[in-house]
Parts: sequence; C-alpha cells; structure tokens
Amino acid sequence: IEQALEKRQILIGEAGTGVGKSLAYLIPAVLSDQHIIISTGTKHLQDQLFYKDIPIVKKALQRDLPVSLLKGRNNYLCLHRLHSARSNALTRFPENAADYAEIQRWSYHTSKGEISELDHISEKSRLWPLVTSTTDNCLGQECEQWDECFVVRARKKAQQSQIVIVNHHLFLADLALKEEGFGEILPHAHAYIMDEAHLLPEIASNFFSWRLSSKQITELTSDSIASQLEEAEDMMEIRFLCDEVNPLVKEVRLQLGLRNERQSWSNIVHKPALKSALSTLHDKLLELQQQLEIASERGPGLENCFHRCQQISQFIQQYQQQNFEEPRILWFESWNNGFAFYATPYETGVFFQKRIEQQQAAWIFTSATLSVEGKLQHYKQRMGIEADDELVLDSPFDYKNHARLYIPSHLPEPSHGEYLSQLFKISKLLIQSAQGRSFILFTSHRALQLAADYFARNSNFELFVQEQGSKMKLIESFKQAQNGVLLATSGFWEGVDIRGQALTCVIIEKLPFASPGDPVLKAKMDYIQKQGGNAFMDYQIPQAVISLKQGAGRLIRDVADKGLLVLGDTRLINKPYGKIFLKSLNNMPRVETLEQAQAFLETIDE
Repeated sequence: IEQALEKRQILIGEAGTGVGKSLAYLIPAVLSDQHIIISTGTKHLQDQLFYKDIPIVKKALQRDLPVSLLKGRNNYLCLHRLHSARSNALTRFPENAADYAEIQRWSYHTSKGEISELDHISEKSRLWPLVTSTTDNCLGQECEQWDECFVVRARKKAQQSQIVIVNHHLFLADLALKEEGFGEILPHAHAYIMDEAHLLPEIASNFFSWRLSSKQITELTSDSIASQLEEAEDMMEIRFLCDEVNPLVKEVRLQLGLRNERQSWSNIVHKPALKSALSTLHDKLLELQQQLEIASERGPGLENCFHRCQQISQFIQQYQQQNFEEPRILWFESWNNGFAFYATPYETGVFFQKRIEQQQAAWIFTSATLSVEGKLQHYKQRMGIEADDELVLDSPFDYKNHARLYIPSHLPEPSHGEYLSQLFKISKLLIQSAQGRSFILFTSHRALQLAADYFARNSNFELFVQEQGSKMKLIESFKQAQNGVLLATSGFWEGVDIRGQALTCVIIEKLPFASPGDPVLKAKMDYIQKQGGNAFMDYQIPQAVISLKQGAGRLIRDVADKGLLVLGDTRLINKPYGKIFLKSLNNMPRVETLEQAQAFLETIDE
C-alpha cells in the first residue's frame, strides 16, 4: 500500500479476516502526507475508522493531522427545510409535534447538525425526510441559510483535511455528479482507498441507474405547495394541480398490479390501462411544469421545483418510449403504497475507468472477499480496471486446528420438497451440540420464516429472528445471551463481528445464487451470452462465491475462535462447479458425518 501511494498505482488486495486491513492502509496513509479519501461500506464502519482506528494510529505514530468524517446530506439537518416544513410536518404528523419541537430547539445549539446526535428520535421517523435535504430539493447557493448550512460546513472541513472518511454511497454520488458536470462533493485527492471493495460493483449499479419513484413525485407536490405558499401566495393554480397529481400517482401504482413486484418493464409496458394512467400523469405534470416555470422567478424554492418537475416529466417520456441515449435495463418495483422505475446500465466499469483515467491518483481496492479460486479476474472485469499490483493474502487464523467444515451428503438438493425439513432436523441436532451459539443464514425470507416457525416449536434455546428488531440490537442481544440461535438472511451475511464463544456454529442453508427471476440479473446474463460469454460460469458463480465467502467469514473472527461451518447444499460435492466454491473457502478440514460434526462442537469448550 505504501508503494502504491508513493507511485500513484492501482492496487487490488484481498486480505483474509485477521490480517489487519484497516491498520495496513491507515499507517501508510497517515505517514504519506498526501490528501487521501477512504471510502468504506457503511456508516457504522466509517464511525469505527474515525472514532477508534485512526486515533490509535495517530497516537502510535505520534502524528497529529486533520481528519474528517463526511456523510451523505440526509444525515444533516437542513435549516431551510426545517423552517418551511413546520406547517406541513405538524399537519401531516401531529403525533410527532413534540419531536419537531425538540429538533427545532436542538437546531439552535448544534455545531455539526448530524441527526444522529438526537439518538432518542428514531432514524426512521417520518419527520427526518421533511427536515433534511436531497440533491433534488437542495436550493444550493440560492438558499438563505447557505452560510449556516451544516452540509456546507462539513464539506469545507473535508477540504482542509488530509484524510477524509466517506462511505461508498457518498463517494459514488460524488462520482455521478462529476460525470454530469455539476461539480463535486469531495475534495481532490492524491489517493482513494476503497475498503469493503466487494460492495462497490453492486452499489455502483444502483447509483448509476436512473430512478424515478412515486415518493419523488409526491415530495415534489408537497414542496411545490410549501414554496407556493411562501413565495407566490397568489398562484393557487399550482396548489390545485398538485392536488390533481397525487391521485394519478396512486392510479399508476394500481395499474402496476395488486401484488408487490420486481420485474422487467417490457413485461407490462403494453398494458393499456397502465399506458393510459402513465400518460395522464405525464400530461398533468407538464401542466404543473408550465405553472412552475412561470412562478420560478418568484423565489428559489419554486425555481427548484420547476427543474425537478422538468426532469421527472422528461424521465417518464423517455421511459414510455424506451428511448435512452445508451442501452439500459428498464425495470420496476412496486410495494404496498408506492413504486419506482429504473434504467440501469449493463456495465458500470466504464464509470470507474473514466475517473481513474482523469486523475493521476493512487487507487487501493481491498476486502476480505474479492477473489474466486484465488484469482481477482472477476472483480477486475466488473470494475473495468487493470491493476499495477495484486495481492491475495490468506487469513492468519488457525483454521486447520480451530475449524471444521461439514456438508451433509445425505441431504436432497435444495429444489427437493423435503430439503428444508431435513436441513432443520440436522440443524436442531447441531445446535444442541453447540449449546445454542449458532447462526443459520438463509437466501430467502420464505425459508427464514419456515425456520422461525420450526425452531420456535423445537428448540429450547433463545431464538433471535432478523425481523424482530434492528441488526445492531439483535447482534448485541445475541452476544449477551451466550447461547442464542440467530436466524437471518442476506443482511447478516456480512458486517457481523462476534468474537469468542458466543458463536461456534454457522449453518448456511444453500449456495447464495441470485434469484434467476430478478430482471437486472436476467438482462445482464442475456447481455453476457450475446457477447459470447457463459453467464452462469462468468457471472453467477463468481457472485455466489463471493457471497458465500462473506457468510462463512462470520465464524472465525479472532485468533482463539473455534467453530463449525455447515453448508447444507450437496451441489458442492455433486456438481462440477462445487469445486470452485470449496477452493475459494478457507482451508478448513472436512468432517464426513453428523456424529463427527457433533463431536467437534462438543470439544470446543474443552
């Protein structure tokens, strides 16, 4: 890493659990005297770097240097929206009046404006979207509160810092803004360190998608009414049109079907009632756009609403006509009270290629799970990058003596009707031998729910189910129980760090292949086939390998940890591609029978 920083190189480095990736990049970063941006997967990891890891490194190296933590704008109070949302917030959510008053009092004395400071008001409170800003509704330098803006202050501090800690969402938002020519959030840097880099391709696919949601439209009408009342009280036509738009949004949702869906736009685009509902909504938005254009000279709020309405109208027109400058995957999803339309690029690597070519900077991509069979080719292809240097470093932990792998060979394949019931019976016996202290990780919510029902009736150990609370709360409760059983899906396959004997058995239901019915996956696979590739071997298997490595990585988190990994999918030993998965896991000795697996679990405490 030190060499890559010095020579402005591209380095891709996989380092297994326990190598110490954070220290490995923080030490040369602090010593380099360069301006460096470190991007990581989540806000939780940002906080860990900023509040724990960097202070340790600075103290050890006796180096005092400015470091800043920068989060997305929705983490900061917006003073303009706090003021303009008052009547709207109290009218729509009168039960939250006390919370609104608390936010207002806090706004007078907070120096950072980070909403996490008010930890007694839930991050999911309906008030926060009304008093924080988005790129859509921010007024920019025309805002009267620009000089007091907490987002602006945070960015100015970042400009003056040697090291800036961000997360991938914010980093990619900056990248997208630069691509569109609107300026930048992050300061220019000599080096970019991408931690948890395995997350980047998927987040990038979402970020470089064009998206329109029902929420964006209803927020536009809400903001238009508020701005009209404040800046053009006489232009009541704006309010009347907004009142007409909202029922039309509901009609579009109704015509997308009664069930919650996630499918290709081509499957439904020819439905006459949907075409009619979308056209009617588009026409009404054009009427609103005309009125907002007339009113836009009356104030920055109305001008902002005009531009948003213009963009929404244009997107709907392009979507209806399936007419975009570059080929994109058109798909939609719907839920009980809303919907979203997407136009997703087939490949996102081109965005990284452009950025890397534009800047003479070092790029470090690191994670515990980047390789497939010890090679980084799949990751490089997805990211569209070539590396000057590559590293694949094994974990220093003693898997040979501290861990075992068990694949129940007598289980039927996952498609068999008896598969789950037989897996649950085996899991019950293993959990008893482990005295609880187990994770069971699933690939679907259906399997999770069936397991929750089964173990509620057939287990004496305390049960923790993903849907019972927040991820952090469940993990803390599981640790404290010391003999719990946690059932979870994809959100718990990574980012969970339980050390010691609270967790000694991880059971993974089956290989984590993405759903073949997913519209984006299906389109990308068709695209690979047309390019002459093998979509299953070139895309699906590498993706599943990396996901499996993440799930398996929950087991051994420290040098003294011991445990059993159970993979309940016999395709690992019955299908030729199973070898690819097994070669990509840590070198754990296998046990062949249930009795051997139980015996190993029973010796762990000894």
